[in-house]
Amino acid sequence: EGKNSGSGMDSSPPPCDDQQELIMKRLKIELGFDVLEAGLREVYFGQLLERETKSSSAPLFTTYVDHFFREGPNASFLRGSSSKRNENTELWIVFVNAGASLRNY
Repeated sequence: EGKNSGSGMDSSPPPCDDQQELIMKRLKIELGFDVLEAGLREVYFGQLLERETKSSSAPLFTTYVDHFFREGPNASFLRGSSSKRNENTELWIVFVNAGASLRNY
């Protein structure tokens, strides 16, 4: 029983399944505010669909897992300037691998 029953909140995320294939999507925030907005929209609706479909057996094309922000690879030499560091921030969105991309068809 790793969940806090009755509280409505988990204190820790579920354990990672190391046999599950994941897809990681990287969005370069320095390309503009539109890219950040699009990524945050994917996160929002991914979380919403995940909650809505947990009780349903309806198949999804893919399943949202998590997201995180990270400094891009060129940020190491920019430590002195916080505004420059933000230009190299990346948003990573993690999904379950659902097979070939529709882009391939």
